[in-house]
Amino acid sequence: MRQNRTIGARRGFLAASLVACALIGGCAARDYAGISLLPGAAPADLQALAMRARAGDNQAQLELGERYERGDGVVRNLARAGKLYFAAALDSAGTRMMFLPGRGGAISTTPVHSGALVPGLPAAKYAMKRIYRRRGTNFEDNK
Repeated sequence: MRQNRTIGARRGFLAASLVACALIGGCAARDYAGISLLPGAAPADLQALAMRARAGDNQAQLELGERYERGDGVVRNLARAGKLYFAAALDSAGTRMMFLPGRGGAISTTPVHSGALVPGLPAAKYAMKRIYRRRGTNFEDNK
């Protein structure tokens, strides 16, 4: 049973990583959120911020989203800002439910623990709503 939980936790982590990677749009090691990480290709402070955001630092994701929203050191891009705000607003770790296929098509669930819950940033949630309003989309309709 313990081995199944470990496998489930690994699959959950991999799935979450792929989703985050797709949301941000930069799985390649050479860039993140449209910022080149190659030495000298972008300002060092911007690259450092992008690397922290890529590593899952919610505060860095929020700050990078703000830079995209303002056009500060990057080309202004509200869609990318919204994606970064979304990533910063997500809770990470904690207990998640894993759906497992059973015999005869049955589906069971099991809790998977992946560390202490780290809540998403309230400021990122507010900024995400602001972006949706600015783009003419009702945030409540997109839950």
